[in-house]
Amino acid sequence: PKVRAADLSREEFEAVYLDKKPVIIIGATDTSAFAAAVQKAALLNRYGNYSVTLSSANKNSYEKQESQLLYYVDEIMSKPQTLEAKGNETWYHFGDNKHDEWKAVFDLYEQPKKYIYGPYASLSFGLGSSGSGVPFHTHGHVLAEVFTGQKRWWLAPPKHEPLFGPDATSLSWLDEVYPFMMSSEDSDASKEEREAFSKLTERHLKAAAEGNEKIYATDHGKEFALTATNARRFPPNAPYFYECTVGKGEMLYIPGLWWHSTLNIGQTVFMSVFV
Repeated sequence: PKVRAADLSREEFEAVYLDKKPVIIIGATDTSAFAAAVQKAALLNRYGNYSVTLSSANKNSYEKQESQLLYYVDEIMSKPQTLEAKGNETWYHFGDNKHDEWKAVFDLYEQPKKYIYGPYASLSFGLGSSGSGVPFHTHGHVLAEVFTGQKRWWLAPPKHEPLFGPDATSLSWLDEVYPFMMSSEDSDASKEEREAFSKLTERHLKAAAEGNEKIYATDHGKEFALTATNARRFPPNAPYFYECTVGKGEMLYIPGLWWHSTLNIGQTVFMSVFV
């Protein structure tokens, strides 16, 4: 759901959403000063020659490397993500911020204290190219806000880990695995047809998620080929999950330990508050 901050008290937030389910909050704070400071021209004028830390866009972002902000924005962020790229070979600026160097900008960010229930809050600023994102992962509670572009999210409760390859990008997951993530209510196939198809697609899904092209190629020509059409007719029993798109001025609350994956729509500027 989307709820305006003016209509969502702290008490209602705690009773309905905190540690229970996601919610998009609109207009949580006045972030106009911060939003202006992180526009491309302003950001490059002030920090273009500064070094930023890039993370690999795979599960938990294991690898790190340094880059000049100007180079990252002009040479990496300006190029849309491709389906062929692997997450562990894709670089992305999110978190690992140099707070001392960026203090003047970070001080402009008005934290959503109304919805921060703990004694500590950690800020993670990010810039991403269109089609970039990170695959499913978990961490503590977070409030994720967008300032430029849009961010698409997929979320699942802690006990329902979605099928994904840890080194596959969100874009490739969307293309290869997402078509199967549909409830049986959306299928026009009979129960017997769904059961027959699910036995084969279980292998397809695993191969696609793990990037095992050999297995995928071996099975691809069979009667129930891995296609979007058949995926919609014969979906396997996939865990229930939420999906939404968060735009400028909107903030998504994600409960702790919920699985979530992101995909940036257009060049995206965002801030996450970990609590």
